[in-house]
Amino acid sequence: MNRIIKQLVVTIALIFMGCSQPSLTLPQVIEPTPCGTRYSKLGEDINSMIAIYYGKPINILVDAIENRTKEQAELPTDISDIVKTSFNEIGTNVNTIANHNMIGDKQVYIIHGAITEYDVTEERSKGKNYDVEAGKGKGETTSSGGLDAESKKAQLAINFNPEDIKTGNFVSKASTSNKITIYQKSNASEFGFSILGSGFGYNETITRSQGIHSSIAVLVDLSVAEVLGKIVKFPYWILTKGEPNRAILNRLNDEFLDDTIPQKLYKISYLLALKGESSHVTNSMTPSLQKAIYQYKKSHGMRANLYLSQEFYNKLLGG
Repeated sequence: MNRIIKQLVVTIALIFMGCSQPSLTLPQVIEPTPCGTRYSKLGEDINSMIAIYYGKPINILVDAIENRTKEQAELPTDISDIVKTSFNEIGTNVNTIANHNMIGDKQVYIIHGAITEYDVTEERSKGKNYDVEAGKGKGETTSSGGLDAESKKAQLAINFNPEDIKTGNFVSKASTSNKITIYQKSNASEFGFSILGSGFGYNETITRSQGIHSSIAVLVDLSVAEVLGKIVKFPYWILTKGEPNRAILNRLNDEFLDDTIPQKLYKISYLLALKGESSHVTNSMTPSLQKAIYQYKKSHGMRANLYLSQEFYNKLLGG
């Protein structure tokens, strides 16, 4: 009954509000961009989501990535640097702290990481050119632990487990576990890779010039999006093209019921912009936002109106 009453209040307010300008100070948000890899500015979208759903910067300290493989395999030597680079490239809403001495009285989350699997296997086949070469990507260096020989396929699994420095406890239900498989395609100038895990499924192709480490960087980028989403409670799955996290989705829907109309408009316009349905983020029912709402609802089998219903918001979140 309370939810029905809240929805009626929203509907009545929208009727009287029209195109007036609600009073709401918007945090700085980078306009959403197509998601994917670091080459399509995934970090900027993470930065925006933190502004929308958390409203302040989050402090992160990245511990050294541990080698927990059974055979203690020789790993790429710069995995820790790749992880730190991924956090550091997100933007103003993620403060990466260099060491424990700089924590002070800040609210900080320590990212503990580990490589739990790293296998390189021979993949011999007649008539195929397997000229595989490790390369240097942005912020990374060539490593003796990469795909640096012919006829090989590699699998690498990485886990993140965030700790709340204030309590000394790991953040509940915020750990991640994702794996990448890298293989030489029939085209000798390309590598293929697939990423599977708790948050997404992802397939991509890279060129030799981009280097094997570029694909590992994508694994890290997507894992970073997932772990931050679980800490801050934002819909990271929209960025990683994965299945919604049901606990976070339910929480976001409950929060939406208590939001003011400007806050609802702000979140809805942001999600529409992220999906390419609108051109800007606003807390006002502008003509362009009205058009975007109508078009989205119509194309998704919903009644075309301006009601800011929980059903509409849930659909935007992928629920």
